[in-house]
Order: sequence, then structure tokens, then C-alpha cells
Amino acid sequence: EATIPAFALEQNSTLTWLWVTSYEVTLSATGPGTVGGPAGWILAGTTITLTAQPGPDALFTGWAGLGLAGPARLLRPRAVLVDQPWSVTATFAADSDHDGLPDPWEMEYFESLAQGADDDPDLDGVSNLDEWVNGTNPYSEDSDGDGLPDRWERFHFGNLLQTAAGDPDADRLNNMQEFLRGTDPLDPDTDDDLMLDGEEVMLGIDPLDWNAVPTIDTDEDGIPDWWETIMGLNVNMADADGDADGDGLSNWQEYQYRSDP
Repeated sequence: EATIPAFALEQNSTLTWLWVTSYEVTLSATGPGTVGGPAGWILAGTTITLTAQPGPDALFTGWAGLGLAGPARLLRPRAVLVDQPWSVTATFAADSDHDGLPDPWEMEYFESLAQGADDDPDLDGVSNLDEWVNGTNPYSEDSDGDGLPDRWERFHFGNLLQTAAGDPDADRLNNMQEFLRGTDPLDPDTDDDLMLDGEEVMLGIDPLDWNAVPTIDTDEDGIPDWWETIMGLNVNMADADGDADGDGLSNWQEYQYRSDP
């Protein structure tokens, strides 16, 4: 908003307008609690701090309007960079038994307040409190239905965003294969034997046994037979200097980078 002043011109004059960018911040609260912090038109680039205070027998259940999920939504006080208009709501819920679990959440899943924060009715190794914080189902070992246990996903990824078909470490084993074989989905070489987990599986080698890698190099070109076999190269022809795909990298360099020759 701009204020236009009134003035009288008595001589030739120059008028210069100086503009700054501000964004509107609106704050509200739902449930038994209060929200605090700067509101109204705030200079762009300013970092403001928001507070949330639950009332008696109540629990802060998160910030709405900031695009947060999981534990991040519960952080308070919360610093917010004013780089756009914000409409933020602090949400609260009753917690009449003071167990750290919102009463509505307990009633939705358990139909009573008998469960405690440390209980684990689905025996998945994740407490009720962690299930609530992470937005998972306390009666399901696999809340997102991807075939991967919640406990395994949270241990390795810290969330449930990965899929069974994903391969975040690019080792040619998808997450489901990593889970079933006991390999690390974020380490392309779980046993540190300089061979990708997926390559070992393709050759029938245990990806958890670093002593199992074959070292045979029939053509003595510095590239082991197992890799040449996987990549379709001739194990009987010394072709370390070859460049079949014309990308400027020799077969030996492709082997070192674990790229496709």
C-alpha cells in the first residue's frame, strides 16, 4: 500500500518515489492454544519468529500453511523467511491424559485413550508417538503400502517417501531388493569390495561378502572378466583402450567410473 502526500508546488521540482517490497503475514490458531509473532505487512527478506502455546490439557499439533510435514511441522518457535505472503495457522488438540498424543488421533485409531506414547500395537518397532509425529498408521507395519516396512524406510531414509522400485544409490538393486537381501539402499557397495551390489547379484555373488569378488582377468587388460561379461565386452580380447560408444572414455575408464561402455 502507498500513501500519497499532499503538497503545493511553488517552483520547478523533482519528485522521486522510493518503493520497497513487503508481504502480508496473517496468523491464526485452531484448537485450544494461542499463536504469537509479527503479522501484517512485513519487509521482504525479514525473518520472523512464530510461537505457539497450547492451553491446559492441550497439545500443539503443528504449523499449517508452511508446507511442513513430519517432525518439522512441530518445531517451535518457528523461524519463517518472509519471501512471499504467508497465512499461517497454529493447530492444537486436546490431550486430556497428558501422554503426548492428541486425543482425536487416539480416538480415530484406538477408539479410547488407553494407549500410551511408548506403546506399539502393530509391533513394527515404532512407538505410537513416532507414528503420530511421522503421520503413519499405528496399526500397520507398512503405512504407505509399498511393501517396505515403515521401520526399515525410516531407519534408512528418515521418511516414507521412497518407493519399492526406487534405487537412490544407483547400484542396480531397487529398494525392495535391498530390503530382501539386507543391503544398504544408500550405499552402492555395501560390502566395500569395489563392486556394485547389483553387479554382484547379477553374477550370483553375495553382496554382503567382500571376499566373494572374482579377480579373474582372462585377457589381462586390467578389467576383470565379471565386468566385461556384464557389459557385453569380450573377456578374451584386451580392449581396455577401446571406446565402443565413442564418448571419449576408454573401456578401462568406464570400468573405473562404473559407467556403460
